[in-house]
Amino acid sequence: MEKIYFTQTEIAELLNEEVHTIRYWEKSFPALRPKTGKSGHNVYNIRNVKLFKYVQKLIREDKLSNIGTKQKLEEFIAKSKFKVDFVQQNKSDDVINQEDLIVFTREELIELLQIMQLMLNIIRTK
Repeated sequence: MEKIYFTQTEIAELLNEEVHTIRYWEKSFPALRPKTGKSGHNVYNIRNVKLFKYVQKLIREDKLSNIGTKQKLEEFIAKSKFKVDFVQQNKSDDVINQEDLIVFTREELIELLQIMQLMLNIIRTK
């Protein structure tokens, strides 16, 4: 099974970048900011890794400025999102409001499915 969560140091090693570069990119590009775990440390998932790799490509290979990178990153994220409808059964109208939608990226959905699979395996072994 492949790894689900990463530390900041592991992200830096995967990208062959310095940890301070990863921190700088997090501050410069809000989309890269990770979740904070129970211990207070940053927790990075597969989606974060892919976004960091994309930012690295934009900066190192495509030679984009921070502004250009931010724009491309926002476009990339907007394209990769899809909506999952959770419509309440007792609604009388057919209009779906924004608050009725839960938005996942493909990577977040895959991560959720992996976690559910792990939970099922734990339940089965008991």
